[in-house]
Amino acid sequence: MATTYELNLRDYWFIVVKRRAIIILSTLILFGFSTFFSYINKPEPLYEATASVKLEKFNNLAGLLLQNFSYDEYDSVSTQISVITSYGVIEEVARRLGKIDPKKSTEAIRADPEAMGTILALKGMVSAEQEGMSSIINISAVSASPIFAQQLAQTLAEVYRQQNLLDRNIQVIEAKRFIEKQLASIGDKLRKSEREVSRYQEENELLTQSSGGGNTVYEQRLADLQGETDTARRRQAELDLIYHELDRRLAEGDSHPLEGLVTIEISPLFDKLNGSLVELYMKHNGLLVHFMPDHPQVREIDQQIASILDSIHDEIKAQVMGGERKIKALTQETAQLRASYQAMPEKVLEFERLKRDVEITNNLFEMLQEKYQEILLREAEKVQEVSILRPALTPAVPINPPNIQGAMVAGLLIGLMLGLVFAMLLETLDTSIATVDEIESLLGVPVLGFIPQLTQDEARILLMGDRKRREGGEDKGELSVDELERAVRLITHFSPDSTLSEAYRTLRTNIQFATIDQEKLVLMVSSSSAKEGKSTVAANLAVSMAQQGKQVLLVDGDLRKPMQHRTFGVEREPGLSDVILGSFEWREVVRTVTDLMTGEIGVEAIMRTPGLDNLSIITSGQIPHNPTDLINSQRFDHFLEEVHEAYDVVLFDVSPVLHTTDALILASKVNYVLLVYQVGSVVSSALRRTHTLLQHVNASLLGVSLNGVHSDISRDYAAYKMKNYYAYGYGRKEGKKPEGAMEKLWTDIGDTIEAGWSRVKRLFLRKE
Repeated sequence: MATTYELNLRDYWFIVVKRRAIIILSTLILFGFSTFFSYINKPEPLYEATASVKLEKFNNLAGLLLQNFSYDEYDSVSTQISVITSYGVIEEVARRLGKIDPKKSTEAIRADPEAMGTILALKGMVSAEQEGMSSIINISAVSASPIFAQQLAQTLAEVYRQQNLLDRNIQVIEAKRFIEKQLASIGDKLRKSEREVSRYQEENELLTQSSGGGNTVYEQRLADLQGETDTARRRQAELDLIYHELDRRLAEGDSHPLEGLVTIEISPLFDKLNGSLVELYMKHNGLLVHFMPDHPQVREIDQQIASILDSIHDEIKAQVMGGERKIKALTQETAQLRASYQAMPEKVLEFERLKRDVEITNNLFEMLQEKYQEILLREAEKVQEVSILRPALTPAVPINPPNIQGAMVAGLLIGLMLGLVFAMLLETLDTSIATVDEIESLLGVPVLGFIPQLTQDEARILLMGDRKRREGGEDKGELSVDELERAVRLITHFSPDSTLSEAYRTLRTNIQFATIDQEKLVLMVSSSSAKEGKSTVAANLAVSMAQQGKQVLLVDGDLRKPMQHRTFGVEREPGLSDVILGSFEWREVVRTVTDLMTGEIGVEAIMRTPGLDNLSIITSGQIPHNPTDLINSQRFDHFLEEVHEAYDVVLFDVSPVLHTTDALILASKVNYVLLVYQVGSVVSSALRRTHTLLQHVNASLLGVSLNGVHSDISRDYAAYKMKNYYAYGYGRKEGKKPEGAMEKLWTDIGDTIEAGWSRVKRLFLRKE
């Protein structure tokens, strides 16, 4: 049953090292793209200029007709912020900056799409915000031109200050004009009344008779009625002033006709209507922040305000009419009281009436004079609630500098993360087997050997070094391609002290221990598919066994793509196929060390390392049309029996198991099968299928030899420190940098990570 392989930190580090190419490539691509696009998509520099204005709340000093001349309930800092960016203020700014024709009226501008577009563009460039909880408002303007940004912010602050000053003092000017007009009218009436009293008194000689004795009750009642009538007349005069002033303001289209107008109590209904009006003004100001004055929602609020103002106008008119009725009633009651008192001389009563008219007119005149003095004081003050605290300065640095460094870092990090994701995804999709545990669990047989990968460059350096040492340091030049290829295939002979040779000797030793009960051994070397290095493993395994002193016969049983004749530099024919066909006896086709000396390798190379005199080779011979039939023939069985008796070890290099049936037929006839597996090149399903086919023919699978092992593919290679172990004590000078320094570096980093993680886990376990 297959076991589950649990990944640890070392395994994850191995995946990173193994897939480092895709990680580095992804990182470099994302880094390059982010850097490139950050350069070509640099934003247009924008500059921001800020002017600060301060709002100061002024209280009424003289109790003007305007009850409170500063902020009312809805005139807050937030309202002023909305006013600053309102359409009317921006329109005036556009005029002053020359963006629209100053001679055009507001109606003409609103009918001009180009002018409206200019105003809306300016509105989008400005903003206003409160500074903390203070009464300071920062007015900002953003533009691609630093000079225009400064001009726009400064002009907006100045226009707002001037417009605020005009709005606050225009009520004073209008109130002054109204009171002056009323003073002239009431003054004429007072003077006329005074002349009438004086004339009547002179004509009727009533200078002292008006205080003549009369009925005390009558006089008291008459005095009370006169007091009530005077109070009613004063109230009526106030109501008349309010009513006519309201009519005038409504006719002029004043947006706030009640502002500072009402100074007396009118009625509970008026107070309720006034409260509703204040709420509508607040909503109106809030909508103007986001919409134009002609927006449907703004128009709806305007209609509601107009309706409330009509109701207020009607209520004040009703109060005026009610006051007139009350005065009329009091006048009638006074007349009735006078009529009932027949004894009083008629001239005295007329004189009293004239005096009362003068008194009433005089009281009204004095009240208007008092209001007029208050107006003069307010006009002298010239209320300025807005002052420019900090003027706008020309900005020198843009507010949106290109963040190229940030984009580069982001691209680097994103590329690294995507590289890690791709690496993990590729590792997940990679169904090849790379660990000893996975292979042994899958096949149920041991891994007998690790054959490290040897590249052409590594082989050249290794072999050139060996030749230099043999020649006493003399440089004989570069190896030819054929020499290098043969040396790589026969590394156990050409470089017996190398790491690779030691790996083959380890494989040989493990095979010997696994077959210790066999006096003579017939071993078939094969693989699941082509290009897994079975022929090289078979050749070097034969050489290493021969170097141990055993009589070894290497038979090239791959009758489709034979390789051993090229490896040892001898002729392919005659060989195994000729023996099976009966053309030769097997002893006639055996190649010995003598044949190798006269072959392509040469005497010098053969004599370099002892042991080849114990090695015999039978090449494949001519390529037959029916290799399967030859392997399955009685002649082959007879040949197999004879060579089994004649040699200590017989090694068969045969074709891959999954490609032909030759290997399966031969597997059923030999003692054991050694399966060569190229790490990372064959999926696990192919290896499993190979094992199944061998089981079907009752082959005895001795074990597996991992070929082409290196730290990028096999986690066990790094974990077991094979490279360091195999190189131990084989001619390396003290202090010399070991081969594969980068691989060692990656391994050491993985070891450090694993050790640190282990310490962290132990620490947490100890705390628990």
